[in-house]
Amino acid sequence: MKTSIIQNGISIFNKDYQTFKNGNSKDLNNLMTKNFIDNPENNKIISQILVDLNDKDGGGPIANLKTLEAHFIDDFKKGKVNFAYELKLEWGCSAIKKDLIKHEIFDFELDNEKQLLFLFLFIPS
Repeated sequence: MKTSIIQNGISIFNKDYQTFKNGNSKDLNNLMTKNFIDNPENNKIISQILVDLNDKDGGGPIANLKTLEAHFIDDFKKGKVNFAYELKLEWGCSAIKKDLIKHEIFDFELDNEKQLLFLFLFIPS
């Protein structure tokens, strides 16, 4: 069973959904940016997931979301969003620092009836 990263979904409005159905990917990217990068609470949740994914590298990782690119893959109900983020690693005892630009792809689903957007991350076992 999939669990949404943002537990109760993100509220969208019917006019936004209708814009997506007209094929305007710029509007989709703007909505995603507003809700995932510009929203401090959601940004923090996603950044922590990105830190957790990179924790095996050591260095006390810190992730800063930079940009995203989203697109639909299933009749304006499902899609993928590619987050570009800066990963900062710092090993205090050796004063080594490393800044990387990385990408992670999340799935999203729109529930037009409930007017909610859900974000999922597939983590292989």
